Amino acid sequence: MSRGGERHFGLDRGSLAPAAALVVLVVSILIAEASGAPTAVREVDGTIVVAGGTLVDGTVREPFPGVTIVARSGRLAEVTAGQVVGLPAGTETIDARGKWIVPGLIDMHVHYQPAWMDALFLRHGVTTVRDVGSGLNHILERREENRSPGSPRPRIFACGPLIDGPFPRHGTGISVSVQTVGEARAVARQLIERGVDCLKLYEQLTPPLVEAVVREADGTSVPVTAHLRDTTALQALEIGVRGLEHAFGFDACEHGAAADVLRRVVERGAYVVPTLAITEQVSLLGSPEQERMPLLEEVPAGRRLYWRRTAAGTPQDRIAGAARRLGCIKSFVARLQRAGGHVVAGSDTSNPYVIPGASLHRELELLVDAGLSPREALATATRNAAAFLGQARTLGTLEVGKTADLVVLGADPLVSVAALRQIELVIRDGRVVWRR
Repeated sequence: MSRGGERHFGLDRGSLAPAAALVVLVVSILIAEASGAPTAVREVDGTIVVAGGTLVDGTVREPFPGVTIVARSGRLAEVTAGQVVGLPAGTETIDARGKWIVPGLIDMHVHYQPAWMDALFLRHGVTTVRDVGSGLNHILERREENRSPGSPRPRIFACGPLIDGPFPRHGTGISVSVQTVGEARAVARQLIERGVDCLKLYEQLTPPLVEAVVREADGTSVPVTAHLRDTTALQALEIGVRGLEHAFGFDACEHGAAADVLRRVVERGAYVVPTLAITEQVSLLGSPEQERMPLLEEVPAGRRLYWRRTAAGTPQDRIAGAARRLGCIKSFVARLQRAGGHVVAGSDTSNPYVIPGASLHRELELLVDAGLSPREALATATRNAAAFLGQARTLGTLEVGKTADLVVLGADPLVSVAALRQIELVIRDGRVVWRR
């Protein structure tokens, strides 16, 4: 209950109900270098051509060399090895010979902050993000702005505020507190009515409260994902939760428990967003290398100060525990991938040392370190991510009729995901939004 007996969603007073809370998760990442700034959107009769590159379309198909891609009105209109005729006068043609073309990347675990994040996301090829915890009115306004075709910002899908229990950890801001089944159902219903793209459950929800939210979402297109603590992963999956954020809710270092969760994830067709890069960064807190990270100076000074204070105040046993957990989660993710489970990439920016865009690149590198192939790792930030969003018909692969989000690379990403460090050009909705 908030002061004065009012119940509200943090900054969105009166828009829904129950008291709020701010989440600060943990941490992430070693960063890839890039340069440049968002490019002013240029539209020439709504058509753009990318010619001569090797297409890695995000499906299971083999790379397509010497391809010509035509994007028109924000969609992929043609993908061919032949000549294209009938193009409007003045159509921009991008020479991609000797380059590789991949789908725009999707970061599935973000706490979005406008202004300073946008350029960093785009220069790293991230054209879509899923915000998993923000004030409702704020994030819905940003979502509307960012979804404008050709916007020089990433497209946003939004869960709204975290749905948490009676004592949210971080005060009012991006959480809403529920204490009864009735409250949980009411909050879920109101969020769905406001048009959120997903529902995010947080630590203090017990199984009855989790079930109340999931039942309210049944029959809608709104998936429920969870950062678990007081409900186990097995309980959440049995109830119908679709996503496990951070692979919480079980001890990944306990082989039997991890095996049980793995089987249930596969049986249920659920998704795991391991956010390995956060765990890596927790294990590095306080190390000199964090203060030498590329792009750190592009993070606002106040945010950097908060990161340093967080690092200084983190107990050593937590840092050591993160190093141990990282190895366990990597092993779990590798086994999940081999079993046919769904792994999805997310960064958890803007937590300490999780730099937008570059942290997603590091996540994919860690997935390869865990045992995924470069192709499988790339799928976690493209095809798999789009499927979890419920957007597989429009995003995640480069096929005719789909949204024209693509990234031109200077190296082959199927040889090494480090090729993502060599971005030449980024197109969103068929318009160039960044170029080196």
